[in-house]
Formats: sequence, structure tokens, C-alpha cells
Amino acid sequence: NLALEEYLFQHLKPGSRLLLFYRSNPSVIIGRNQNPWLECDLKRMQAEGIPFFRRFSGGGTVYHDPENLNYCLMTPREEFERNTATSLIAAALRQLDIPASVSSRNDILAAEKKISGSAYRLSGEKAYHHGTLLINTDLGRLTKYLSAGSSISAAKGTRSVLSPVTNLSAFVPGIKAEQIIEALTSG
Repeated sequence: NLALEEYLFQHLKPGSRLLLFYRSNPSVIIGRNQNPWLECDLKRMQAEGIPFFRRFSGGGTVYHDPENLNYCLMTPREEFERNTATSLIAAALRQLDIPASVSSRNDILAAEKKISGSAYRLSGEKAYHHGTLLINTDLGRLTKYLSAGSSISAAKGTRSVLSPVTNLSAFVPGIKAEQIIEALTSG
């Protein structure tokens, strides 16, 4: 999915806009400036068959699984604003009775817990904002994979900002990705 996202970004005509949604198999995704030994439990991930991938954007380390909806909003660089997508997503989630708000870090919160993180990429005349939406993600797996298994303390790399997280299903039991996509694209 990250390769498709990158391909679309590279081949997007200047001045174009694209909104992409995707879901992934269980995996850990790290930002371009992160050190995987500081971010995740690589030994446990290897033992359990969980791959990790580095993305082209910054941002923190995230866990993907099929109960997580990923989005990417590609725009001309001149139109890019960090809070455009998060504000639109928070408004759509409120229509679904989820008490969503945008934090000062541009994360989407519900009941003061993170339900969506963001990362950005600006390149030439194009930009994108992509992120996650935790629908009914296995938070136990998220926690154990995103806990550094290494004792390395003096290493290069940007550390993730740890935040308490929750799923959208905590507010709307049984909510599905298709409902979220419908709310995001109908406005």
C-alpha cells in the first residue's frame, strides 16, 4: 500500500488532487527519520511474522492491521495546509457521533485519546497528508509491537511521541470502514 501511495504521488500531475483509502495486513510502519531499534520490538515482530516498513514521510511509528483505515490526501503544494485533512476528518467523525477534535499536534482525539495520527510529505509542486484511523485495531498488538525491545539508549533517530490511543468502536460499536469512507466522501 505504501508503494502504491508513492507511485500515485510520483505520477500525480501537478495541480491534481487525490484522496486514497487503504487497509493493510498487520505491520509496523516507521517514519523516514526513525530508528526501528528505538521504536519497536523487532525480535517479537520477527518471531510473530510482523514486517516493518519505512515510509517517505516523517511522523511517528504506527501499527497497521485490517481494522485500521489509512488515508492519504494529495494536493498541489501551494494548497497544502497541515490541518486541512484532520479538520475534515474530525468533522465527518462527529457526524457519526464520535466526539472528535484536533490536537495542537494535529492528531485527531476522542475523549482525550488519539484515534488518528498524521504525517506529511512535500516534494516539488506536490504534497500529501496521510494518516491512520483506529477503527477496531488490536490495541494489545499495537502496544506490544510499538514498545522498543532494545536497550539502545544513545542512537540517532527521531523518537515517536507516545500517546494514549483508543478505537472508534469504543464510541460507535460495530462501526465499519465503509461508514467512515462514506462520511468522509459525502460532504
